[in-house]
Amino acid sequence: MTVEKSSFELHLEKLKGEYKAQLPAKLEAIANDWQALCGQWQPDTMVILHRNLHSLIGTSGTFGFSDVSKTARVLEVFLKPLLNEKDPTFKPDLSLIHSVNSSINALKALISPDMNPGKSNKNIVQLDETAADFSDLDKQLTQTKNSGLVAQDILIYYLDSETTAPELLLQNLLSYGFKSKHFRSMDKLVAAVQHKQPSLIILDLMIPSGSLEDFFDAARTFVERGIKVFVFSGKDDFTSRLHSVRAGIHSYVTKPADIPSLVGMIRNHLNLNINKPTHILIVDDQISIAEFYATILEQAGMKVTIETNPYGVLPILQSSMPDLLLLDLNMPDVNGDELAAVVRQQEQFQTIPILFLSANAHPDKKTDLLEIGSDDLLSKGMPPEELVRHVRSRVDRAKILTAMMYQDSLTGLLNHAQIQLAAERVFMQCKRKDTTFTIAMIDIDKFKSVNDTYGHLTGDRVIKALAQLLQQRLRVTDYIGRFGGEEFLLIMPDMNIHDAGNLINSLRKAFSLINFKSDNLSFNVSFSAGIAENTGMNAFIDQIKFADEALYRAKERGRNVVCASMTGDAT
Repeated sequence: MTVEKSSFELHLEKLKGEYKAQLPAKLEAIANDWQALCGQWQPDTMVILHRNLHSLIGTSGTFGFSDVSKTARVLEVFLKPLLNEKDPTFKPDLSLIHSVNSSINALKALISPDMNPGKSNKNIVQLDETAADFSDLDKQLTQTKNSGLVAQDILIYYLDSETTAPELLLQNLLSYGFKSKHFRSMDKLVAAVQHKQPSLIILDLMIPSGSLEDFFDAARTFVERGIKVFVFSGKDDFTSRLHSVRAGIHSYVTKPADIPSLVGMIRNHLNLNINKPTHILIVDDQISIAEFYATILEQAGMKVTIETNPYGVLPILQSSMPDLLLLDLNMPDVNGDELAAVVRQQEQFQTIPILFLSANAHPDKKTDLLEIGSDDLLSKGMPPEELVRHVRSRVDRAKILTAMMYQDSLTGLLNHAQIQLAAERVFMQCKRKDTTFTIAMIDIDKFKSVNDTYGHLTGDRVIKALAQLLQQRLRVTDYIGRFGGEEFLLIMPDMNIHDAGNLINSLRKAFSLINFKSDNLSFNVSFSAGIAENTGMNAFIDQIKFADEALYRAKERGRNVVCASMTGDAT
């Protein structure tokens, strides 16, 4: 049976084929440099020869040509001591010449010197099976990549025999951008699921007909179809909860449901809190190697930027702040360890994980790299799934540490210092590119009255509810931060003041519809906002000032208003 290859496998094979076509020329350059050195010793030529040889070891191992890599490593053992030879009158002895020539001939036996690019050759070494078999990895990574959902994809079905209460719940879910539909009978719900499967089903336990066992049997069938299922219940007894556990129910919510808490559970269970893909910066002077690793990491759902020139790394860090650096250890002009030391000199880049790739991951070298602030030294040629694991684990740990330092503890948004740094970075980037971005200052109206009337715990729930709404409705490219107690700062790149005004105004209306409860009392809260565009401004502090002034005008106009800097109302 023929198994059709995935686009991932085909792309990797394409990269390997391109590299295979380059192998004869790479070996020819090494052989020519060695012949030149045997005629007249030139230290600079020896450095170039060794660099090319070391590159051959790493890259051939990466692409699965293990025999080439091993034979080239033997050749490196013979040549490496000659790097320290600076005397132009030096002549290699005959035994060394014989050993080097034998190794070069062994490489020629693996790589035919007259092989035409793009054509197969019986003498070329075959790819290792372990390096060539990407089918399991492709399946695993595709599943991971496709596991996240966005708000627009979410459809929620709600089963409740009542009429009024579900309408209020659906209105609140709509405020957060969730599409939802109410059903009054299990039969109609089942028919709807057959027609269009939702992301989540919420089942009210207090249905007028049927037994508890029948209810949870139906719930189990939804779970088995891969649908997330929540149960709403006025009961908080052990038996009901045990039934829900045995049916595989994802969450058991006692009524009355707290809407912000419910939205938080929905976001967690549907993986909606993963806003931005992990961003990896690969620095390697060989574009073929960089593209190979980029293909693997992109298939795992990561965003990858490639830079072949170490001098171009700092501008990338300043403009985009990647989650991890993957550096080639041996590069011409600037080595990977030197580049890492330059990066670590700057405080804002201290927490970015740095992984090195080398053909020779010797423990002593790993120790040296740890001293300059690297996180690990990985061997070129490692299996793709192992590379993904290393990158993910380092990024996940860094994000935990970063969250502790940079995120607001109540909302999980960027804290005051970090949202301001992000805003300044976007301002400078847009100034260089001559592009537009808008910021919004949002302040919850009469928040002191909320705290005084309902208590500080309820006030915290109101703040978290607004944070969830902003996370739910803004783009993944936007930045959201808690600027003060009840004040938020939004940064919206590539958005003009008119579009930003429409967006913030829709958020204002949605937030005012969210129903809060405290001690059986229901209430609603509003916010006011001021927005300002960067056009014509020389410093970010000016943009903040204009947004603050617009927010002040919104408060003066009676609150629950969005005002735009210099242009009046943005409604």
